[in-house]
Formats: sequence, structure tokens, C-alpha cells
Amino acid sequence: MVNKDVGAAYAIARRGLGLKEAVPQNHKKLLQSLNIGVLEEPKDYVSQRVKKVALRKRHLREIDRLLLSLGSGP
Repeated sequence: MVNKDVGAAYAIARRGLGLKEAVPQNHKKLLQSLNIGVLEEPKDYVSQRVKKVALRKRHLREIDRLLLSLGSGP
């Protein structure tokens, strides 16, 4: 098994050689099938299940950050 540092070094070396990584077709299909309703489900689950306020806020912030990075908005 390769740790994250060695994996990153491999990726950088492959890019340096001009090789490109292709996203597998099944991953593309999965990403295209996602909608905002599916992405909002974790927020609802965390809001209902996590009892500790600080932990709940942290998880909700992380989910919002992920949604923003995906371009779907909070």
C-alpha cells in the first residue's frame, strides 16, 4: 500500500512526464446523476442526529464547504 505522500509524488511525476489521468466513466455517470436533493441529505441527517452543538456546527460547516466546492451552493 502506498501512503498519501508517495501517491502525491507519483501523481506529480506523471504530470511532469506529460501523462494525464482520466476520470473513469462510472465516476462521471455518478457525478452527473447527483442533484441538490441528494447533496442536502447529509445536512438533514447531521441536524437531526448529532447532539453536541459544536460537533454539529463543525459537520454542517464541512458539508457547506463541500457543497460550495461542487458549485451547488449551500
